[in-house]
Amino acid sequence: MNKKSNVSFMDKHKNLFIKVLYAIAVLIMFLGLFFSFYSIINHIAIPILSTSVHGMVLGLLVFYLGLRNYLSVSKLQKKLSLNTSKFLWQNFRKNIKEK
Repeated sequence: MNKKSNVSFMDKHKNLFIKVLYAIAVLIMFLGLFFSFYSIINHIAIPILSTSVHGMVLGLLVFYLGLRNYLSVSKLQKKLSLNTSKFLWQNFRKNIKEK
């Protein structure tokens, strides 16, 4: 019985962490869109090197990165939903191939 309650405890924590990651991804996308609209309304241009880039472009870039993050979280959720998924230190080792 203890193992079963431990499994449900871990599932609850996995779901909580996934929801937090989804919230962060949506927040990043929202901030990217907000900055884009703010830049359009207020005509914001940001000097980069020797040229001026409209703020909308940078806002869309932030939105794109948030969208990629959202898709990565959904991929992670699919992997964690499998019953065979478990924590292994081997997943964090660097794969260094010696010649």
